[in-house]
Amino acid sequence: MTHVTSTRLRSNLGKYLALAQTEDIHITRNGVVFAVLSAPKEKHSLVDSFVGIIPNDGYTVQQSRKERRADAENRD
Repeated sequence: MTHVTSTRLRSNLGKYLALAQTEDIHITRNGVVFAVLSAPKEKHSLVDSFVGIIPNDGYTVQQSRKERRADAENRD
C-alpha cells in the first residue's frame, strides 16, 4: 500500500497508474486519505465460482437455462 499526495499523483500519473496494477494507492489531501486507486477486480460468473465445489456431472449452464425456460412456460 502506497500513500501519495494528490499533487504528486497529478505530476506522476503514469507512474502511479502502473503501480496501481500491483498494489492499492491511497491518495491523501492535507494528510488525510480521501481516495484509493486500485486495479479492477476480476469478474467471474457465479457458475465459475463453484468450479471444484460442485462435481462435474456433465450438466451444463445451457441445459439449466432450457429447463428454467420450460418451467416458466409451463407455469403460464
